[in-house]
Amino acid sequence: DLDLSDGETISLSIVESSIGTPEVEFIMQDGYIEAFIRLPNLSARTEGLFSLEGLEVGLEGELIVDISSYITLRPQIVEGEIELIPENSGVAIEGIRGVMTDPVAQALIDTLTSALRIAVTNWADVLVGELLQEELPDILNGQVGSALSLVSAIPFDISDEDLDLMISGQIGFFLNDDNGLQVTARDGLSLALDVVVDGPPIPETGPILELPEAITGVPVHALGDIPWPANNEVGLAIPLSALNAAIFQIWAQGAFNINLNDAVPPPLNALIGGVRLSAIRPPLFVDTPV
Repeated sequence: DLDLSDGETISLSIVESSIGTPEVEFIMQDGYIEAFIRLPNLSARTEGLFSLEGLEVGLEGELIVDISSYITLRPQIVEGEIELIPENSGVAIEGIRGVMTDPVAQALIDTLTSALRIAVTNWADVLVGELLQEELPDILNGQVGSALSLVSAIPFDISDEDLDLMISGQIGFFLNDDNGLQVTARDGLSLALDVVVDGPPIPETGPILELPEAITGVPVHALGDIPWPANNEVGLAIPLSALNAAIFQIWAQGAFNINLNDAVPPPLNALIGGVRLSAIRPPLFVDTPV
């Protein structure tokens, strides 16, 4: 319930309103995002009274306001989270129409300079301005946060009671506060994520962890363009170093050192003393050119 009374001639209240179905378009620019929003059916149910020089007109009815608006959003990384900061915005009233119970009130709505039409225009302008500056950034920030949470941690679990395996860990992705965000008109919004592989503590002793001298690191792509064309979809590039780190965790927990005696079928099990898979080196994903 919103009071639009001017204290003199108009006693007007919005008792129910709906923004309808917004039409939204996003355009990427260098360093910021422009959002264009059109509300073709912002509706309001009104109650009240118009009084002027002894004339009293009931203001019961329903109004429809057509609105075009825009807002500039600048993405920033704040404390490890991406936020869309609202900047410039504008609202334009395309038209006001409606069905009023009193025919005189209908005429007031159709008159561009009437106090009733001006009051409704101001209400719509303030309402949409608040939606642009407060509600829209909050909604978009929530959606971006939900999308990033889907890839914030990718767990891996390799458990097999028969093989006595209990392997676990996760690949975690974190926003890079220093240089993790770029917005360009050509490539859209891109994020650089720091990658961390977590798992149980790796024992400091044991032959399985004695890396051959030839393995001094893991292969990675040289810095450069993403190796696929830009498009309108969401893409996630995981460096091979992260996958190598994950498979190292799996290897270090003994996933590739397995006793396979029970897997030998008869009558071969009577001829073979034992079968064991033993990995003395951690597997690596082989790097390839971009």
